[in-house]
Amino acid sequence: MKKNLLMAALLGSCWMAGGALAEPPMDCPQGGPGKMLRQGGGGHGMGVHIGWLLHNKEQAQKAGLTDEQIAALQTVFDAHREEMIDLRANQEKARLGVEKIMASDTPDEAALMQAVEQLGQADTQLKKAQLLMQLKTRQTLGREKYDELLNKQQQQFKQRRESKHGRNPEEQ
Repeated sequence: MKKNLLMAALLGSCWMAGGALAEPPMDCPQGGPGKMLRQGGGGHGMGVHIGWLLHNKEQAQKAGLTDEQIAALQTVFDAHREEMIDLRANQEKARLGVEKIMASDTPDEAALMQAVEQLGQADTQLKKAQLLMQLKTRQTLGREKYDELLNKQQQQFKQRRESKHGRNPEEQ
């Protein structure tokens, strides 16, 4: 009983930790795709999501980005995107390993601990890559421009969220 409770707790914590770090693809703005980095491993607000700027030259120019900044961001974005595909695949494989062990009639505790360790490493690698991308974006834009864009994105997200839930931002 104690062993089953321990395994259930481990699986639950792995599931929550994995879900917190999971990210959708990054090809287009607003929903999953196009979002570069997320706060708290999955929330909105951590870092400037540069996908929307790179896919919309007019928005990038409106934001005051130079052609050099756009080109530098595109290079960083492309390299990061490829890396994230691999890291997410590793994370999913590690999560699958934990699930397979837990689905067994008699899960092996040592194998489970090893699988959980691999999942933790995959989660950590993914988070490190996300933070490195945030840092490179900030270095490319400069702190002032980065903060300005971050603030703008947070305001846009808040407006979308409020309109999605039928609230008028003016009434609050």
